[in-house]
Amino acid sequence: RRAEEAAETEARAPIIQSIEKVSSGSADEKHDAAEELMKLATGNRANQIRIADLGGVTALINLLRDGPTDEVKEMAASALAKLSTGNILCQTIIVEASGIELLIALLRDAAVVDETKTEAAGALFPLSFTDTARKRIADQGGIPLLVELLRDGNRDGKANAADVLGSLAACSDAMSVRIVEAGAIEPLVRLANRGTPKGKVSAAGAIINLSITNAIAEPIVKAGGIAPLISLLRDGTDDGKVWAAGALAYLALRGDATIAGRIADAGGIAP
Repeated sequence: RRAEEAAETEARAPIIQSIEKVSSGSADEKHDAAEELMKLATGNRANQIRIADLGGVTALINLLRDGPTDEVKEMAASALAKLSTGNILCQTIIVEASGIELLIALLRDAAVVDETKTEAAGALFPLSFTDTARKRIADQGGIPLLVELLRDGNRDGKANAADVLGSLAACSDAMSVRIVEAGAIEPLVRLANRGTPKGKVSAAGAIINLSITNAIAEPIVKAGGIAPLISLLRDGTDDGKVWAAGALAYLALRGDATIAGRIADAGGIAP
C-alpha cells in the first residue's frame, strides 16, 4: 500500500510542478510546462487522468485564452489534443470550459500564425466525435474557417482541417451540405492529389464521409476526385489504400449510374 502511494506521489510530482508553471510562470516557463504536460499525456491514460484531476486541463484552457504569445497558445492546444485523444473525461472538461470556442477563435484571428492554427485544428479533431461537439463547432462558425485552413494552411494544417471536416461530415447530410457549400471539395481533391502522405489519407477520409450524401458524389467527381483516389489506392500507404478504396466505393454507390463506369475506365477496378 505504502509503495503504491509513494509511486503515485512520484508520478504526480512533475505534473503538479508543470501545472504551477502553466498557471504562474514566465512566458517561456508556460510554454515549456505545457510541452511537458503534452509529453506526459501522450499515450498515457493514467497521466491524462492525473492531469485532469489536478486541474491541468483547466489551466491549459486558461493558457489557450490568455497565453502571452502565439507559441504558448500553440503548445497549449497541442497538449489539449494529446489529453483529449480517446479520453472522454478530458474531452468533457475541455468542451464545458469553452475549449471549442477558444480553438475556433484562434482559427478566426488573422493575426495568428499558421502553426498555431494548425495545432488548434489538431485539438478540435479529438473533440469532434460527438454530435453535440460537432454542432458546436459548426454553430461557432468553424466550417468556413476549417475550409480556409484546408485551402491556405501549411501542409499539417491542411491535413488537420481535413480530419475535422471529415468528422463533421459524419454527423448528418445537412452538415455535409454545409461543408460543401463552404467550398471544401476542390481543396480536398487537391490535398488528395498533392498532399503529404498524411494529408492524402485525411482527404480521402473526408471524401468518404462527404460522399455518403447522395448529392455530393457528383461534385466530387466533377472536381477531379477519381484520379487522385485511384493513385492513392495504387501507390499510397496502407491506410491511404483503405480510405481510397472506401471513398471510391461510396462515390460509385451514391453517385449516378455513370460514376462506377468512370472509376473503372480510370483504372480503379482491376481486370
